[in-house]
Amino acid sequence: MNASLIEHKLGGLRWIVLNGPDREAFRALGEHVRGEMAARTIDHLPVAAPGDGAGRHFVGRGLQRSARTIDEAIDYLRAHPAAGGFAYTIGDPAGRVVSVEAAAGRHAFVEAGSGPGPLLWHTNHGRYVSGAEPSAQGTSTARGETLEALAIPAEDPDPAWFLRVLTSAPPDGVRADPASGHRATTLCTFVADLTSGQAVLAARDDHPVTIPLRDLAEGNPPGRGRPDSPDCPPRISP
Repeated sequence: MNASLIEHKLGGLRWIVLNGPDREAFRALGEHVRGEMAARTIDHLPVAAPGDGAGRHFVGRGLQRSARTIDEAIDYLRAHPAAGGFAYTIGDPAGRVVSVEAAAGRHAFVEAGSGPGPLLWHTNHGRYVSGAEPSAQGTSTARGETLEALAIPAEDPDPAWFLRVLTSAPPDGVRADPASGHRATTLCTFVADLTSGQAVLAARDDHPVTIPLRDLAEGNPPGRGRPDSPDCPPRISP
């Protein structure tokens, strides 16, 4: 049960945020820091009928290995249809961000900042392609309505504002809690500040942790830095 929320301000993208239990979604975070991409996240999309194509996880893995820019990512998804569906949120350090829906061979993308407001959201149903309608038993529509109705703070919001939205229970936020009929649970929330290159990760019921996006991409734990950096403790051989 995932939700992504992007703020686009004059002068560039500020935040990409994501919450949910999907391991594949979080595995994709920050993997293109060395290239022109700074962060990429994915949200599950339902499909009414599987399309002709590879499994969506194979397409997603091929995307992260092949595409180094947003335009390359869009072209890759067009050329490699998936049987299932994912919604991709892709941002670069220059401030460009797009939401791309790829579901059973159908594709659509929207660029942040092209709408009437600075926020662009996505939950777990298709907003731009057909055949990916929300489940009647799910909460995707309700969570989307909550994000659509968000009041924008007068001051530039900080990570705490986004964390509050994504980790608060409805109706104030979009945190998913297990209930009768569905067991989906928000396990972790991620905030990427593409301007500063920092990421904030908050596990459920735990304190947030801040880590550079580059360290996140390279698998360096918080506080250790890169292996070749002066502030990284020396490794001790067994």
